Amino acid sequence: MKLFEHKYALIALLAMAALLFIPGLGIVHLFDWDEINFTEMAREMIVTNDWMNLQMNFESFYEKPPLFIWLQAISMKLVGIGEFGARLPNALIGITTVFFLFQMGKKIHNQSLAVWWVLCYICSLLPHFYFKSALIDPTFNLFIFMGICFAFISLTEQDSKLRNVLLSGICIALATMTKGPVALLIFGLTALVYIVSQRQYRGISFAQVFVFLLSFVAIVSCWYLIHYFMYGPSFIKHFYARQVALLSSHDAGHSGFLGYHPLVLLLGCAPASIYLFFYPFKNKIPSFDRLMWLLLIIIIVLFELVQTKIIHYSSMAYFPITFLAARSIYALSQRLTSKRFIAVFILGLIWIFAAFLVAFIGDNPSLITDYVEIKDPFALANLNADVEWSWLSKYFCVLPLSILLMASFYPALSTAKRLVLQLLAFLVFIQGFMYLSLSNIEQHTQSAVIEFVESLEPRDAPIFVYGQKSYIHHFYGQQKPVEDFKNGLKQIRENKLSRAYFIVKTHKAKGLEKELKGIHKLSDKNGYSFFLYNETKTK
Repeated sequence: MKLFEHKYALIALLAMAALLFIPGLGIVHLFDWDEINFTEMAREMIVTNDWMNLQMNFESFYEKPPLFIWLQAISMKLVGIGEFGARLPNALIGITTVFFLFQMGKKIHNQSLAVWWVLCYICSLLPHFYFKSALIDPTFNLFIFMGICFAFISLTEQDSKLRNVLLSGICIALATMTKGPVALLIFGLTALVYIVSQRQYRGISFAQVFVFLLSFVAIVSCWYLIHYFMYGPSFIKHFYARQVALLSSHDAGHSGFLGYHPLVLLLGCAPASIYLFFYPFKNKIPSFDRLMWLLLIIIIVLFELVQTKIIHYSSMAYFPITFLAARSIYALSQRLTSKRFIAVFILGLIWIFAAFLVAFIGDNPSLITDYVEIKDPFALANLNADVEWSWLSKYFCVLPLSILLMASFYPALSTAKRLVLQLLAFLVFIQGFMYLSLSNIEQHTQSAVIEFVESLEPRDAPIFVYGQKSYIHHFYGQQKPVEDFKNGLKQIRENKLSRAYFIVKTHKAKGLEKELKGIHKLSDKNGYSFFLYNETKTK
């Protein structure tokens, strides 16, 4: 398409990214656990004015380095503490990602490929959705990918080798400061396998290795050494133990099956994941394509071996998947068969039908409860929550379905236009689902807890969650530092607290009432029970 070669294509894509990623960041509350966990650490950083030591519940937190939390804290300092400020860093990272992918695609091949790559990325489900979240991974992944790309350029081009190696080291250091040394592991494995398989080790000089290590160590050691001298070796010791635990054992609530990540990537990266299967292997495979295939395989194998299964662990694979999908579209755009269009249509239909089913069942839970015995009382209460699903939230899918039908079965359109329409159909679906359905899903799950916590005005007592892991009460309760704040029941038994609120799943409420005599139930909603302990009343 001539439009792809337009001189203002990059400006148009950046404007498109800004319009897609920034509006609507605050339409739903932050989701438990990860979004609220990271944001609460940023809030506590602001409250305590301690920017060197990460804290959760005003106690040292050893699971993550601070870079992303710094970004969130700065953002919330500027725009206010809340969902918009917490998610804004990733929206800006999304715009940065569009810029980098465009420049890299143009450098690797040409501007048309660059535009296809950007469109494949921002029109695919999970890659798009993550830029509207407060998760660490979009920032973490971009730094790693930039590090890999700069290293690739230093290997394949004669000019500015040391500059590109320097940029690579800086990016991997920033990734390490975002989530930890797994960044170095992913980079190292990818670089090692690629260099050995391509026999490019002879072209690597001692100066390149030295510059990479120097830039990496210089940045990473700034925080680690300062933290070490201020607080001792606690962070390094606990952080290492936590990483080993995640790699070698199932984290609570995060186990999975063999093939978990390939399935997540197939469904979550639609439609790019389907285009990936059309890759033209018969042609000579360019060197950057080989690197992307290696990176994809390494990510899948690495995180299939990791015992803890979390959906965003394999999100680094979004980059190679979307690039290889763009390469497929570019190479085959003149000879895509109807069967290939239908393959994308089928996967899109699965997502559209699933979204409609969620809305329809959410509005009519008896369709499930009358025919299926749900043994989990909490899940049953969530399903039966009093939530009004508007007709638009149920039938918005008609629009992306219509676009997808036209793209897949209307042969009068050119191949390029049909491909663009397929991507547009997924983009319309993503935006419609986020604006029309996500808030309703939240009402079925966590909104009862948030509403209760936010209703406590004035907040005259600490809030505890009994029998489950949650961070909602910390962030939305705007908790303040309290000495020995870990266990509410222990505090009360030791006469350190005379008044406290408790949140518990309704089917576990009897356990709380047995442990704490005289506690008073305030209300029940959507599978949760809310209690008040007041020492004066119990006496």
